[in-house]
Amino acid sequence: MQRLLLSLQSRPENLTAAPPAPDTSSGSRSQTGLSVHLPINALYVSGGPVEGEVELDFRQLRQDNAQEVRVRLRGLARTFVTLDKTTLQEDVHLVRTSVAVWRSGDAYPPPGSDVLRFPFSFQLPPTLPPSLHYVGGGGVVDIKYAVTAVAVRPGTFHRNRRVRVPLAVVDRDSRAHIRDRLLGLAAGTDAIPWRTHRTQENVRKGLWGNYGTVQVQLTIPDIPVLPLFAPIPFIIEVKTTSPPLTRAKADALPPGKPVFPPAPAEFTTLEFKLRRKLHIRANAYAVDSSSDVAVFTRDASVISAAHADPIESAWSPLHGADEKSADAPGTWVQRAAFRSSFRLTCAHTFKIDNADSEFHLDVKVPIPGVGNNVHVKVPVVLTSGVDAPVPLDGLRPHAPTAGRDHPATLTYRREFWDR
Repeated sequence: MQRLLLSLQSRPENLTAAPPAPDTSSGSRSQTGLSVHLPINALYVSGGPVEGEVELDFRQLRQDNAQEVRVRLRGLARTFVTLDKTTLQEDVHLVRTSVAVWRSGDAYPPPGSDVLRFPFSFQLPPTLPPSLHYVGGGGVVDIKYAVTAVAVRPGTFHRNRRVRVPLAVVDRDSRAHIRDRLLGLAAGTDAIPWRTHRTQENVRKGLWGNYGTVQVQLTIPDIPVLPLFAPIPFIIEVKTTSPPLTRAKADALPPGKPVFPPAPAEFTTLEFKLRRKLHIRANAYAVDSSSDVAVFTRDASVISAAHADPIESAWSPLHGADEKSADAPGTWVQRAAFRSSFRLTCAHTFKIDNADSEFHLDVKVPIPGVGNNVHVKVPVVLTSGVDAPVPLDGLRPHAPTAGRDHPATLTYRREFWDR
């Protein structure tokens, strides 16, 4: 699944040096005279601060003839769309600000030291899309944020020295209380109403014959959005009804043999996932690209917490039939139910000039035969679940996590920060 990568601020005296990105124009303080110190293990939120310190090696800066050191905060949404072997690119600047922290002659290190440290502080815009890297379906979306320290060197042939640290950012969630309620529901201290989404289809074994029916229900909390980093419980219920079957034929069925259409015996025989559609634009080109973000029926943590009710199966007479008669018409009814919870750690729903996303939950129950699979699809809106900077320790899972990766870890590449 696509994932975030996080870091954030605390008090300056608690700052820990964050490793610079592996970039040809940046490096360690011994190479560039610069290092950026940011608090680690926290998540940045739109509208919130980005604070830290830049550390200067005064001796190295003098050797490089650096005239100024600036700290920059950049956010960029870059998209590519390829159609008919032609690729177009579009950039949208999300945040672009900088501050000078040192100029030649302004300050010197204390006696016996070559080190200078200067604090910096930025404020993120009030609304931002989440950090994201996506490639697929003829499109690319890169949404990146970074803090960069730049030592400015005069002269055409003297490249500026840089050290940059990528940030992970999510949008501030005005309904963050929903995450708190879900955490309370998992702890047994809160109650939330539920809502059920249902699909029923007629199915048959082959091209001819009578139809049976399959009814699938997905029940989830009745909430307007699904927040990240919170356990979201669900119930999947399947009811199958056979084609007409007399009482005598029902009594003659071998014990344990499923009747068509069969009810699923195990959670992992279903397919339950979160899908995302990205609408990607790059100037005159546009493309829609869909992909699986998380497949819960393959996630070990969701599977381990899943509870399956024993399958109920019985012959049921049709209305008005004499159920004691061997020739009484009826149907074979089977029921199965599965309960568990998942935790989302993907980039949430967003909309900007060159890209937007939408999500839906998809339950698929496989039924033997051609075209017999039954789906329940539920559109959902994902939010960050947080309204202020949160240490990562506060986002550790206490319930199953969707995906194989550590929660609160959104991946991204670090390639294009040369501006």
